[in-house]
Amino acid sequence: MLGHHHRSSKTDRFLLDYNADELRIAGEFLSNWFPFLSLDFCSSCTHTLSRRIRFLGRERTYTAPQKWMRGKGRVTIQFGCCYNYATDKKGNSPGILKSVTVDPLPDLLKNMIRRLVKWHVLPPDCVPDSCVVNIYDVGDCIPPHIDSNDFVRPFCTVSFLSECNIVLGSNLKTVGPGDFAGAIAIPLPMGSVLVLNGNGADVAKHCVPAVPTKRISITFRRMNKSRRPIGCAPEQDLLGLQPLSHEADRYEKSKTYKPWHSKQLTRT
Repeated sequence: MLGHHHRSSKTDRFLLDYNADELRIAGEFLSNWFPFLSLDFCSSCTHTLSRRIRFLGRERTYTAPQKWMRGKGRVTIQFGCCYNYATDKKGNSPGILKSVTVDPLPDLLKNMIRRLVKWHVLPPDCVPDSCVVNIYDVGDCIPPHIDSNDFVRPFCTVSFLSECNIVLGSNLKTVGPGDFAGAIAIPLPMGSVLVLNGNGADVAKHCVPAVPTKRISITFRRMNKSRRPIGCAPEQDLLGLQPLSHEADRYEKSKTYKPWHSKQLTRT
């Protein structure tokens, strides 16, 4: 991957304006990531999600596509809205299905959203009102893509169960079933949160190559107001969230984990 990075950095539109030091910390797309949850909370969240799979109420909330080869299919659980990843049998185009209802955000995920805002990971004017849970088995992947503008920026992904890489760049190549090559690969440790914004969300594509072991990720996003499902009402208990003061922020984080990696870079 490093050799490929050196070759592509001269031609990749996403990387042209960055020097080596900036690339080392993942440039502007790596707005802020750190061990977001304690290991105990990671384990608790994993078990809770597993229990919810067995009690999901609406058909489009839970999707398990057929897996006929390596790199094909993964289980998804959608809360808040149903995003159609490809044109379906009814002719619906990719995007949020405004006439389809899925389960609302459960309390566990609302608690995570509160932390994201209170800890300055996401801004208070971009409180997530939807999320997708990706459940990977060995060999599952997410192919190269740019998240739809049905969702506003920034958005973020929290990782559970195991570490894997996310590959980013404006020119990503498929080199085999579930295998992709790009300008740069960033490790996503268990309990980390990756925030995508600016060029990282709108110019660079991103993908997750076939994972070597089981993994769960949760991507939190706020819907574009014009794309919200019919009858979708704001979550009342998420209204008015504000970040903690920096003093209170440091105190709250110190009770949950010991920070070991936190970097932020902003370019204008």
